[in-house]
Amino acid sequence: MTATSMPIQASTPIVLPAAALVDQRQLIAAHRAISALEHALRFSPASASAAFRDMVWLLDGLGAMQLDGEPVWLQTVIDEPTHPAVQRAQRYASIAATLARSAGGVQVSQTMALQIAEELSADAPLAQVSLRRDANPNEALQHGLAHWEHVVSDAGGDSDSLVMAAIADAKFRRLSPFSSNNHASAGLLLGVVLAEEQLLTETPMCLSHYFSCNSLAFNRALTRDDTVVRFFLRALTETALDLIERLSLLVNHIEHCRQVIDQTLSRAPVELVLAVVCRPVCTNTDLMEAGVSRRQTSASYLKKLAAAGILSSHPKGKELRYVNPGVIEAFSALS
Repeated sequence: MTATSMPIQASTPIVLPAAALVDQRQLIAAHRAISALEHALRFSPASASAAFRDMVWLLDGLGAMQLDGEPVWLQTVIDEPTHPAVQRAQRYASIAATLARSAGGVQVSQTMALQIAEELSADAPLAQVSLRRDANPNEALQHGLAHWEHVVSDAGGDSDSLVMAAIADAKFRRLSPFSSNNHASAGLLLGVVLAEEQLLTETPMCLSHYFSCNSLAFNRALTRDDTVVRFFLRALTETALDLIERLSLLVNHIEHCRQVIDQTLSRAPVELVLAVVCRPVCTNTDLMEAGVSRRQTSASYLKKLAAAGILSSHPKGKELRYVNPGVIEAFSALS
């Protein structure tokens, strides 16, 4: 689905839905689901938490690419690692991780939005991203961005933070302000907003993936603030509960991988190897960059783990790639 712009009403005031227009049961359910996911991740082993974050950010990036019109999925990451959309999704994940580390020290603004769009478009001609030039007049687009920025900074007064986040996110997507990567930019900005509101301090959320899988309903919901809030709360609740199940599967799988590594590789740095091989795809270079200095040693490790069954070799490109089927399976319903 290619991002499309919606009419910009420069004179429309910012009014968030009154509490009476928000289903309080739905709002409570969303908060509880988020809290449950935060709790589950906080008390998960560090190796599982790190792998979980990396996977969720990647899947969210793939969903954002789909919303922006790129037909790319997790299988594409395995089959076509040099696909431009795969590289942009991986860039999305990297930016998301950086933003998460700096949460609380940054403020969502038009400047941040432009910087994110530029980073996402690093492979574009001249590496330039600009405001859309089809807005008539362009001042209306600027005014719309100012309204969006005000919604985020003002937090809607007495409105619940999730309500504010939903409306701010919808407003940005309606504007589609940039020449490219509008949904991807929106997804990253949404993550910062949720972190700033201290709603998601431990974990990312696969909302772009959810929006992409339900794109027709999502586009209908975007037309009105009350419908988008209901859709957004449902997306948060369903995604958070699903991710809790995925995290449980991942924790069990990573513990199995740790045991296999310990039994298979004598004197190997178990945690270091574990962190690399519990990515969906890894290479010999990845293991060397992580700290296994000798290429022959790292190659031997990967071959032995493939023979032990926790990795499968996947010849693509110049370097042999290894897929971790268990990690893929833990997120299969999200891919």
